[in-house]
Amino acid sequence: MLKQILVYAKLLKGDERGQGMVEYALVIAFVAIVVLGAVTLFGDQLGVLFTNITSAIS
Repeated sequence: MLKQILVYAKLLKGDERGQGMVEYALVIAFVAIVVLGAVTLFGDQLGVLFTNITSAIS
């Protein structure tokens, strides 16, 4: 009986190999949200900055 409980407990523990990949995906999603927010807030100013840089180079 105890052996069956131990086998069942090991099955419930699950496979944790994909855990790291999920954590990386969450970090990438968070960074994407932050970048999207920054571009939304500063988009017009960035456009003017790039226009000024382009005209200075030309």
